Amino acid sequence: MYGQLGEGWSPVHAGLALTPMVIGMVLGMVASLALVKRFGRHLLHAGILFIGGGSTVLALTLTGARTSSGWDLVPALLFIGVGVGACVGQLFRFILTSVTMAEVGSASGVMEAVQQLSSSLGVAVLGTIFFSAFDRHVPTHALQITAWACLVPRSRLRAGIPAAYAASARGALIRA
Repeated sequence: MYGQLGEGWSPVHAGLALTPMVIGMVLGMVASLALVKRFGRHLLHAGILFIGGGSTVLALTLTGARTSSGWDLVPALLFIGVGVGACVGQLFRFILTSVTMAEVGSASGVMEAVQQLSSSLGVAVLGTIFFSAFDRHVPTHALQITAWACLVPRSRLRAGIPAAYAASARGALIRA
């Protein structure tokens, strides 16, 4: 987590910067195993709220910042990781326990295919938004636009998203 975002970051720095998200995923998964009997499917809602909250914290952290260190991203990435950890494992559990034993193999295959497709689409769309913004802005601003774009599908009301960031995200999608 050395250096400022945009100033000579290497793949090692990027990997170290994402370490808090991985730690959050592990914590979220362990916590979800302990809490699933008490909260059931509502645990998925809590995980999604953590992901949305982490994305908001990330966008707000980068608002107005010209540079940012990996340490600045830790709280947001930790929140996102906890949300992902709470959701993913339990989502698979809820889906697979709702089908009969004869359908488990097919359901597992469909879930894996949908997971791969959604991950690919997410990387493609958010990558397009980031690199379109990166052409015209400093790296922290491009990351901020991308973080706000993550929140756009969460709500039909974009009242919480500054108009300039929503417009930048829409423009990046149109140029893609």
